[in-house]
Amino acid sequence: DYLTGFRKRKLERKKKAREAAEARLAEEIKAIKTKYKEAARARLAGIKMPDFGDADLDTVCSREEQIIGDHSVIFEQIDISNSHYFVGKN
Repeated sequence: DYLTGFRKRKLERKKKAREAAEARLAEEIKAIKTKYKEAARARLAGIKMPDFGDADLDTVCSREEQIIGDHSVIFEQIDISNSHYFVGKN
């Protein structure tokens, strides 16, 4: 019984150390995830998207209206080759 007491305490210390290491690892992972999310939010906040307003869509090439059942759908083909939204020819 005397020797088993040492073994029991040793196992308890190992278990306690393992649990502490797992807790530290979980905290580190949480901190890294939080840091990554904050960096992603900062990058996203720094991106300025151009305003895509009606003034840029003045050049309607063609307009087609189709009536399907109770709904009326209007298809407009626009030419944005002279605006800053145009990338290039495909």
